[in-house]
Amino acid sequence: MMEMSDIIHECVENLPAGLFAIKGGEVLILNEYMQKLIGSSEKKIPEEEFWKFVGNSEVKEKIMNGRSTRFKIGKDKWVEYRGEINNRNVFGCLVEVTSHVLFDKKMSAVERVSREMKVAANRDELYSLAMDFTKDILGYKNCAILEREGNHLKVVRERGYDGKARLLKIPLDGKGITVHVFNKNEARYVPDVLEAEEYIEGVPGARCEYAVPISFKEEKYGVFDVQNDEIDSITYSDRILFNTLASEMATVLKGLQTLEKLRESESNYRILVETAKEGIIKLDMEENILFVNQSLSELLGYKTEEIIGKNLREFTTEEQFKIFEEKTERRKKGLKDSYEAIFIHKNGKILNVIISAAPFYSPAGKFEGTFAIVTDITRIKEAEEKAEFYHSLLRHDIGNKNQIIMGYLELLMETRLDEEQQELVEMAYKA
Repeated sequence: MMEMSDIIHECVENLPAGLFAIKGGEVLILNEYMQKLIGSSEKKIPEEEFWKFVGNSEVKEKIMNGRSTRFKIGKDKWVEYRGEINNRNVFGCLVEVTSHVLFDKKMSAVERVSREMKVAANRDELYSLAMDFTKDILGYKNCAILEREGNHLKVVRERGYDGKARLLKIPLDGKGITVHVFNKNEARYVPDVLEAEEYIEGVPGARCEYAVPISFKEEKYGVFDVQNDEIDSITYSDRILFNTLASEMATVLKGLQTLEKLRESESNYRILVETAKEGIIKLDMEENILFVNQSLSELLGYKTEEIIGKNLREFTTEEQFKIFEEKTERRKKGLKDSYEAIFIHKNGKILNVIISAAPFYSPAGKFEGTFAIVTDITRIKEAEEKAEFYHSLLRHDIGNKNQIIMGYLELLMETRLDEEQQELVEMAYKA
């Protein structure tokens, strides 16, 4: 039966970490793992030799103060120190963290690429960033991006694929690892593609494949596919990075899609506004003009750029402007209005209009001003005034003729009439 001391010794020797102690100017190497790390078969080495191994005064200071730190040893190996101080003696361990450091560096590169992706102007730019990252940072030279086209997956960008694969259109109801990933909307790693019945060769000589869906929630855009020429050679940490990259691509694609729809909507809206026969105006809370369409510019006799940025006061009378301000107070309460108003043409002519106004708000719901449609009724007003003038003349003319008739009837009643004639004249006079 093993003694407790033997058990402890065996555990220490088999720990995947280097144990050491700094005491009295010497470094005690407490296990075999530590000997391998520093490249020494000795159980004790001078302290100076240990610091040469560390090779960094800043790291030395942290170790002597019991502070955790990471540092590089040799050309490509990273270790992490953890320990404590007891009576000026250092007791510590070194754990190799090379894979963690490399992953952190790759993750930092992913974050950098993600920031660049967020400002990508289009899909081509977005996909180029993903392909460059896969090759230059992660070191995989064979990759492709497939998009849905009807009932197929089509290769839209690739590196390392042969000529035929570049023209591939894979039916969504057929075989293929990328088809499986797209339909299931979940990533899949195939360590050896020759053992996968559904594998379709895209890269000559490829032996393993990792495919990730490019999807935003339930909206599926395509598949990001990576292949390598050695069995099971796409590492787990790299697969995590590919997942992150595909997720970022999907988010940006969603944004680009939304932006395209918004641009189309804005284009349609602008065409509608600019071609409308009615005048359209947008004002802020101080009656400053933010926008007018061509119809309103022509109505007022100005160029559009001569109006935008000016205050509404410059295009109406002072009395009317006060009414506009009162109406804005109603807008602040969320009220809409239709009312008659007047504007002044560039040549000084008074313009009669009907304004149909409503409040507009910021995305946060804050009142920002007034949006209104302006209908020119100047000609209608002029026609009404002319009609009233002619009606007045007609009424005056008819009144004059009535007076003449009444005079004749009075003269007639003073003549000698028989009883029946007298009765008829009196009836006409009273009428």
